[in-house]
Amino acid sequence: LSPESSYAHVSTIAADLGNTVLFPPLCLGGCLHVLSQELCTDPDGLAAYFHEEGVDCLKIVPSHLGALLAAAHPERVLPRKLLVLGGEASSWELIHTIERLRPDCRIMNHYGPTETTVGVITYAVEPGQEEPGAPIVPLGRPLPNSRIYLLDRSMQPVLPGVPGEVFIGGAGVARGYLN
Repeated sequence: LSPESSYAHVSTIAADLGNTVLFPPLCLGGCLHVLSQELCTDPDGLAAYFHEEGVDCLKIVPSHLGALLAAAHPERVLPRKLLVLGGEASSWELIHTIERLRPDCRIMNHYGPTETTVGVITYAVEPGQEEPGAPIVPLGRPLPNSRIYLLDRSMQPVLPGVPGEVFIGGAGVARGYLN
């Protein structure tokens, strides 16, 4: 996004989830909207605020966004340029709803626990992308300086398509983090 972009912070300031929208405007000179809990849980109020202020970027938990889409004008709850979903699995059903309401908005699925400085894996949803056979959006690929391993219970790598647990390595893992 351009340096003068507008970002909305809709999670508690104490949670790591909001870091994705907290630092870019502070570092680049954009506008950061730190919103009250009351406004962040009021679909029509938030829609009116976003419409009036012209928010460009939002990071939000999918279930929170789903609840906000109950607004009379749900398209106004969505940012103008970039939506980052994180904190829980994103469904393709939600993605298709977002695309229908705000077709020009880029959508990123973002994953990363607190121990990895929040974001470590990202998936860019392609406009009009069909579901690749799973009901949830893929986690994606690791960000630079990160390594992702999918391991079984014996700590051995799994084959593509085989369920496993995500293990994360690289520069973003918190110092002193163990197991």
